[in-house]
Amino acid sequence: MSGEPVSLEIKSEAVMASLSRLYETGADMTQVHEDIAAGLLSRVQLTMKNGVSPYGVPYKPLKYRKGGRPLIDSGDLKDSINWQADKNRAVVSTKKEYATTHQFGAVDRVITARNAKALRFFIPGHFRYVPVINTRAVRWKAVDAPIFAKSVKVTIPARPFFPAGDLPDTWRDDVLAIIHNHLAGAANG
Repeated sequence: MSGEPVSLEIKSEAVMASLSRLYETGADMTQVHEDIAAGLLSRVQLTMKNGVSPYGVPYKPLKYRKGGRPLIDSGDLKDSINWQADKNRAVVSTKKEYATTHQFGAVDRVITARNAKALRFFIPGHFRYVPVINTRAVRWKAVDAPIFAKSVKVTIPARPFFPAGDLPDTWRDDVLAIIHNHLAGAANG
């Protein structure tokens, strides 16, 4: 699955029926699709910012990176999501090679160091002991110790940022509102 583009596909009978009605009016569908795509892009970005799936399920926290926020630490994935529209369709997608891993999760995924000799990460409970010297004695204190490895095999939980299957109700309602605004404009125009 890695490396394949990930995109959002609308699966909603109510949306499709409303789009059909709008299409029959002869409205400029390019503008409709641009508005829909821009609205869906905003929803995807909000999902990532809030750390929840499109259906409101919180993302599993990062295990080995303290204080990190899933999917938005560097902003690369969030910034790679874009939209395109024409008279036939609205598309929200990303071509980041690791997007499918985050959308669907991965079991036994091998991560290899690319820009350094080794990966460096912390595992809870992995300590090294360092001396703490005071005037009377030397004591040993446990501190977090990094692990270094050229590559590691990990399981990455799914953290979906695009809906899979039916649109969540709030997303569907947003799209329907856009369509209905265009329907009202077509009726008045």
